[in-house]
Amino acid sequence: MKKEIFTIEEKQQIADGILKLYRNSGMKGRKFAASIGFGESDISNLNTGAWRKNSNLIGDQKWLRLAHKSDFTKDVNLKIETGHTAAFDYITEQLRVCQTASTYSLMCDDAGIGKTYACEQYRKENPYVLYIDCSLCPKPTQFKRAFSAAAGITPVGSIDEVFEVAILSVKQMLRPLLILDEAGDLNDNAFKLIKRLYNDLEDICGISMFGAGGLKHKIERGIGCKKVGFEELFSRFGRDYGRFTPDPSRTSRADFEEYMRKEMETVLLANGFNRQAAAVTCRKMQGRDLRAVKRAIKAIRMNEMQTTN
Repeated sequence: MKKEIFTIEEKQQIADGILKLYRNSGMKGRKFAASIGFGESDISNLNTGAWRKNSNLIGDQKWLRLAHKSDFTKDVNLKIETGHTAAFDYITEQLRVCQTASTYSLMCDDAGIGKTYACEQYRKENPYVLYIDCSLCPKPTQFKRAFSAAAGITPVGSIDEVFEVAILSVKQMLRPLLILDEAGDLNDNAFKLIKRLYNDLEDICGISMFGAGGLKHKIERGIGCKKVGFEELFSRFGRDYGRFTPDPSRTSRADFEEYMRKEMETVLLANGFNRQAAAVTCRKMQGRDLRAVKRAIKAIRMNEMQTTN
């Protein structure tokens, strides 16, 4: 007999996670399914529980993809609880304002402070939020596909036609928000598509753009070289790079490290560490970031399990 990758109980947890995303998305079944790379029948099968009666309706590969989309993990020790760091709360509020007021924001800040995590959590918990990881679609055609998929549009016809339909679809959403993460990875032609989206969706869809030093450098270089579209785009985003953390170039490295120590401690406390253990771990992690803290949490938990066993 073929061994299943997931147990029935695990599949139900995955299904529950996907259906929660569905409920929070604000989208109809077909569009939501397309936005996460599935068919409408897949969401229907999860919703009705038909997969329990017929295991062939959803195969192993689909369960693996669904598990990824729902952030399911078999090992609870690998799950990291959200720590409401200063950056997390700031980004969440910034996204909320952009969505409710259909405004625009730009944030260029250090890597590892939790920008992506905060954006992904906001997307999971709020309706009509389109999230694009620009590092996965750096070219214009790839970006158009990613935008169309996020809008829940099935790719039928030429990519330009699909892109146009996606823009029209977003216009029909109630206060949508477009999050462009790792925007510095877009090549120049793809980057200029943001200006197109701004012009088409102004006062209809909020846009929040995130990146690190590479995004700031791209904008500054584009403006300095008088590349078409860069000055106008920067103007549309308020001519402000929106840094939140202490800037070592303006203050001291010690200020930034103290800020990160507090942020790391917040994450550790949210994940079951007492203050003494959190303080010890933070000292060991001096000069590191939140990605390193998450890895440390997992390593410490696994070590404790091995010791117990």
